Amino acid sequence: MSESSIGMVPSVHATNIRQNRHPWLDVVRGLSALAVCAEHLRAAIFVDYQTLEHTSHVDRAFYFLTSLGHQSVMIFFVLSGFLVGGSVLSKGENFRWLPYAIARLSRLWVVLIPALLLTLGIDLWFQSYAPEIVQGAWQGMWRSGPNPDGSWSIGVDRFLANVFFLQTIETPVYGSNMPLWSLANEFWYYVLFPLAVAATSARSSRRMKAAYALMIVLLCFWLPIGMLALFPVWLMGAAAWWISRRPIPAFTRRMILLLGTGFLLGSLIVIRNPIFSMPHGLARDLPVGFAFAVMLIGLARAKMDHPTVRWMEGTGRRLSDLSYSLYLCHLPLILALSWVFIGRAQLRPSVVSYALFLGFLAIQVFIARLLWLMFERHTDLIRTRLLDLFNRGCAFPKP
Repeated sequence: MSESSIGMVPSVHATNIRQNRHPWLDVVRGLSALAVCAEHLRAAIFVDYQTLEHTSHVDRAFYFLTSLGHQSVMIFFVLSGFLVGGSVLSKGENFRWLPYAIARLSRLWVVLIPALLLTLGIDLWFQSYAPEIVQGAWQGMWRSGPNPDGSWSIGVDRFLANVFFLQTIETPVYGSNMPLWSLANEFWYYVLFPLAVAATSARSSRRMKAAYALMIVLLCFWLPIGMLALFPVWLMGAAAWWISRRPIPAFTRRMILLLGTGFLLGSLIVIRNPIFSMPHGLARDLPVGFAFAVMLIGLARAKMDHPTVRWMEGTGRRLSDLSYSLYLCHLPLILALSWVFIGRAQLRPSVVSYALFLGFLAIQVFIARLLWLMFERHTDLIRTRLLDLFNRGCAFPKP
């Protein structure tokens, strides 16, 4: 999801970074990607919870933990605001548009283009052997995938629209890859935030401030209201970065972390409990975003010398590394696995079905790891070469 989706620019306090990484944020990023994948996988191969007559504590915990995909995307947004928004704020007067644009686009495209090609291959396979899937006949059962409204397409025009982050704005997402909606959100937040910083900066001339403000207004008229409505969630991450840089006593930071953690857990329980009948939309998204932003203030300078932290650092780093590839590629693969091995005979909770779920999830992680090895791990090299190629010959105004 995203730098989010997905953590694209590490930017936290130097005392908390080991080789430009923050173990706690790596763990959050990796687990959030797994949560999104787990929800889509459970929806594809298991019957709905409402159809179960008898459930155990294990069943209830399983369905709860695999129902947090959308909330995990909100966490991605906040984390992206913290990292990317923080990187913009930390540059100050040294911010330059060209390195920023190259950093963002190289990070996004190195994974996005292979993900679109993977979607093309799987959807061509569906089109040949199971055309009812791309026509939307399975969407009601899977709760995802192509809709029956005829909007599915794998044409060149749709491909290019998704390459340039126009999905949900000018066109639907590409093929069966529904999670691409959040990538468009991320990209345009990357554009809006530095424009807003530039428009309010004392370093910008009046003419440049007016130009930046005009661009913001035009974008707000053009971008969908639903996309703009989630921008405050992303901004909470940038605000958390700014607050985390203030001289807050260690005890206060620990209390902030505990408060945010408790608020987040409480929000998730209320949101997912049918007793409370929480409405969908911002009423659910804003509390999750706010709670996690509060957590980030405490996490940003959490001590890294505890043995448990050192033990989890390697696992967290590996999960974080593949999180973006996992997020962008998992759904077409899940639909393919479900169609081949499960079909319409969705499973009920049992030891065997849970084992099958874990096996399918492991396959997703394995494929994401392969994609990371083939493409994503080369992001820094590609970014450096692009900067070397263009940085000296192009001059972009400072904000």
